[in-house]
Amino acid sequence: MEESASFLYRELTSEAIRMLLPVSTTEVEKNLSSFVAALDLGLRKKFKGDPGHLLSTTYDEPIEASDARKRFLVLYDGVPGGTRYLKQLMLQPESLLEVFELAHDVLANCDCQRDPNKDGCYRCLLAYHGRHDRGNTSRAAALRLLTLILENRQSLKRTDRLMNVRMNRFIESELEPKFIEALRRPRAGEPEWKLDSQVVNGKQGWYLKAPGANYLVEPQVDLGAAQNVSRMSRADFVFYPERPAEGELPIAVFTDGYEYHADEESGNLRVGSDLAQRMAIARSGRLHVWSLTWDDVEQVFKDSKEPAPFAPGKGLELLRKLSVPVAAGFDKVYGRTAFEWFLYRLGAGRALDWGLHGRAWLVAHLDNVNWTEERIEELRRELLDPMKTSFEPQASGFVGQSPFRAAILRDGLTAGLVSLNRAQLDPKSLMGVAATFRLFDVGAGADKPKWKADWRKFLQRFNVLQFVGTLDFVSSSGLREGAYGSMLMPEAAGPGTAEPGSPDELEYLLQFVDLSLRDFVRAVARAGKELPEAGFELAGKDGEIVATAELAWAGVKIAVLLEHEWELRLNFEQSGWTVRDAAFAEELIEQLPEAKN
Repeated sequence: MEESASFLYRELTSEAIRMLLPVSTTEVEKNLSSFVAALDLGLRKKFKGDPGHLLSTTYDEPIEASDARKRFLVLYDGVPGGTRYLKQLMLQPESLLEVFELAHDVLANCDCQRDPNKDGCYRCLLAYHGRHDRGNTSRAAALRLLTLILENRQSLKRTDRLMNVRMNRFIESELEPKFIEALRRPRAGEPEWKLDSQVVNGKQGWYLKAPGANYLVEPQVDLGAAQNVSRMSRADFVFYPERPAEGELPIAVFTDGYEYHADEESGNLRVGSDLAQRMAIARSGRLHVWSLTWDDVEQVFKDSKEPAPFAPGKGLELLRKLSVPVAAGFDKVYGRTAFEWFLYRLGAGRALDWGLHGRAWLVAHLDNVNWTEERIEELRRELLDPMKTSFEPQASGFVGQSPFRAAILRDGLTAGLVSLNRAQLDPKSLMGVAATFRLFDVGAGADKPKWKADWRKFLQRFNVLQFVGTLDFVSSSGLREGAYGSMLMPEAAGPGTAEPGSPDELEYLLQFVDLSLRDFVRAVARAGKELPEAGFELAGKDGEIVATAELAWAGVKIAVLLEHEWELRLNFEQSGWTVRDAAFAEELIEQLPEAKN
């Protein structure tokens, strides 16, 4: 006789609240268990007893174009029809915030915080009798999450559906601790890397012991004129070598989430300005720069070993002729991931000549054909034309006798031009080779997987080739925004040459100002007022960037915001700033301080 299974189901109609939780990928189980237990604690305090009929469950959904997931908590009433407890909570936002406040107060004042061996006790968090794992419940984690919510209570705004809530800034903040965790993660068959907490330049940072080198790691570092960087930026981390070798520089690290940096659909296509900032750092002579995307960091936690876009070939053959040790060193890292290339730069590959490696890779792409200098210049102008949507030049401009060589490179949405003058080439160092690479990012998001892969590859290539010397890495959006200014002019003196108060200061500033505001900045100059800082980033209490302004006068707390920056204006206003939309910027001129002579 064939057996069959029967299932019994019961359906009830009741009340429920769905919450989008402030946890994504880092220590998910601990954060989820801790938050649910904290919510139960707050409910018991709010309703003066144990509302055991209020039950909870969690589930998650994928976030498009990301490996992160949205985590939801569903709080529901186990009594059919509901008891109006949940309805009472949702009548006013303050009611639910009161629940969080009550839980926060208990956790912040519980005696267990005085015991270094306890991270919660039965007087606070562990009293929750629900379905969570007590081994994953942390008073510190719950307190951190509740503090995050309560500190941002003034920024609350209504939304029709939770699906409309964008997670770009949250993912961005998640990526930084994930990067630190990736550094800590042991690697099979490799010497141990050790990362310890340490105060660096007055901030909570880290001390990194890597194979053959030690680093002080500082988070959230502003870079600008003091570092000879012509485009203001804030690095997520800066790695300072403890005992730098001659010529060794600190490394500014940027961790870029797709939604906040490369998603044109959501209005967050920042690739052009990102590249301008990274190129300015690379040309400062004070720091190197390294960019890692979410997927680059995520590979550390997965079996995926997608290699960075460099492979042994003619470049390695040429490198062997120039330096066997350098060639042998780089041969070890080919086929590794982008994150492993970064670790190699910090550790075993620290002393290698990365400039020679990059130049050999570029020279190896050149064909044995002579070009005219005029044709090479013409091609470079075409490659840098903001209105071009592709780069498909006709192969012409060859001559019988010429010292110039060139090559056109194409790889997905990237086009490049490599050139050199053999008469000026140093045969030992290959100094003299130049290259320009452009990423055609405008409109590329229509095919999101392909665009995302090409964006990652472009950043990975910049990481490795930045040491070459004469090198441009730009995007279509950046060219249209005028983000690169004199960095693309061969005859320019270079970054950091326009001193404050000099006649060139205005023109220098205009390179970095949105086209819609350049006339306003000129009007500010004509009125004899102090010129603004372009691309200002407002930091919160913990150093995280909470808003940006296209123009800012930090000394008097005045800012002008573009349309995509306007939704975060409250962060400025709550800090005492006067804020105007770009369309009404001229109203501010009278309030600006006089220019300093």
